[in-house]
Amino acid sequence: MAPLTSPTSPPLQDGDLLAAIDLGSNSFHMVVARSMLGQLRVVDRLRETVRMADGLDGKGGLSAAARQRALDCLSRFGQRIRDIPAARVRALATNTVRQLREPQEFLAAAEAALGKPIEVVSGREEARLIYLGVAHAQPPKANQRRLVIDIGGGSTEFIIGRGFETLERESLQAGCIASTRRFFPGGKLSRKRWKEALTEIGAEFQQFAGLYRSLGWQEAIGSSGTNKAIGEICAAMKLTKGAVTAEALPQVRDKLLQADRIEDIDLPGLSSDRRPIIAGGVLVLEAAFEALELQRLMVSKAAMREGILFDMLGKLGLPEIILTIVTIITVVLVAIFFVTGADSASIVMGSLSENGAEEPSKWNVVFWGVATGAVARKTYDDAASARNARQAQVQAAKAAVAAAQLDLSYARVTAPIAGRVDRVLVTDSVDAAFAEIDALVADRGGSTGTNAEGCDAR
Repeated sequence: MAPLTSPTSPPLQDGDLLAAIDLGSNSFHMVVARSMLGQLRVVDRLRETVRMADGLDGKGGLSAAARQRALDCLSRFGQRIRDIPAARVRALATNTVRQLREPQEFLAAAEAALGKPIEVVSGREEARLIYLGVAHAQPPKANQRRLVIDIGGGSTEFIIGRGFETLERESLQAGCIASTRRFFPGGKLSRKRWKEALTEIGAEFQQFAGLYRSLGWQEAIGSSGTNKAIGEICAAMKLTKGAVTAEALPQVRDKLLQADRIEDIDLPGLSSDRRPIIAGGVLVLEAAFEALELQRLMVSKAAMREGILFDMLGKLGLPEIILTIVTIITVVLVAIFFVTGADSASIVMGSLSENGAEEPSKWNVVFWGVATGAVARKTYDDAASARNARQAQVQAAKAAVAAAQLDLSYARVTAPIAGRVDRVLVTDSVDAAFAEIDALVADRGGSTGTNAEGCDAR
């Protein structure tokens, strides 16, 4: 598949459709979204239980039935996205395809069914995209670390990140299907088997648990179907309102183990579709709670498929976003702090004098410029890492406000101008931000002569 940033990829336009396809070990997912003003609006979601991991034979082979289920699903997905250019579609195969002895044989048939290229991603890349999807769905708090756990069909990903970037990523062969097949062959359940399995999986998690605990996190979030299902069970049992806690999880496990066989599991809120694989999912999550000493796990509606979409949006649309941010910051700094054709420095000094403030020296003006540049740079970094046009615009507007406030607060401005500063913060577009910035300077006796198309400061 050609890189999304290749010269042949057309720039993303408003109204363009993007599609993300996740060939998971349990389910195949497809999300189609429309790009509008740098944001994504989901227009279609498709999910089919394919259970590819059930078709693995332990030697890298895939059963004919599992292969056909996968190809039939991809054929239906392909009909939905046949009119979307390949550059705006990203289909990723995960753990089960990674385990195939001859993955190219399957991929050739799969790509023919879908009508688009399919990539096989590593566990670490899968973890990055999972974190990105969760971060956009539930924006992280500033300077806080979060732990994300994604229990898939074939593997489980553990990610610690800050903001929109990952700090640590791990992917282990311990998914809900894989663990159910591995520890409960024939569908037989018992407390003895459960205890042995918990010890075995816990030992695998200890490979990274110490490092993760030393880094720490302020919140923990679970993604994908297994965590969502367990959260729904906790809520149905009236143990929590949808989160998974250290107190609730053992009660779910005890209720599960009242059944002697997997097909007899009777958990409130559990769908019949999820029943055959829930034992492995609860087992993996309990091992994670013990190894990482978790107390509470919130549940996210987002997962890797949303991360794929935002990753595509960033790669296809980020250059324009960065250009916009740089333009706004440059305009503000040039217009307010440095001598231009309109002699903005004189306007600043004159405004200060009119408001009863001591006239600053030229060095004060330079100092303000440097200080505001630092603030602007920080907001630029935040916006660039966000890879989202709306967030980028807000961050850029905040940079403009930071510049204005450093100057205007020194000048003891009146409430109406302070109100205009607030309106810059909540503006809906770059053009509106420029209009408010122009008005700020005009209120102080000068004009920036700026617009969203350039940075000509008169």
